[in-house]
Amino acid sequence: MTAKHRGLTAYIGPMRSQDILMPVPAGLCCKPGGFHIDPVRPVERALITHGHSDHARTGHGAVLATQETLDM
Repeated sequence: MTAKHRGLTAYIGPMRSQDILMPVPAGLCCKPGGFHIDPVRPVERALITHGHSDHARTGHGAVLATQETLDM
């Protein structure tokens, strides 16, 4: 294996769902992506899928959402 390909070995084998998404107290965490999906507590990086007040709240470090959700 060349130095160019050494960093890819973690993704060659089968992945389990818990390697990608994991429930934590703040909500559903995507550890490889470094973000939480619809978190119920302030987090550093939040992906907000809809505009309910339990998810679309202040206090997140960074937010990814549609403009309509951000306007709420």
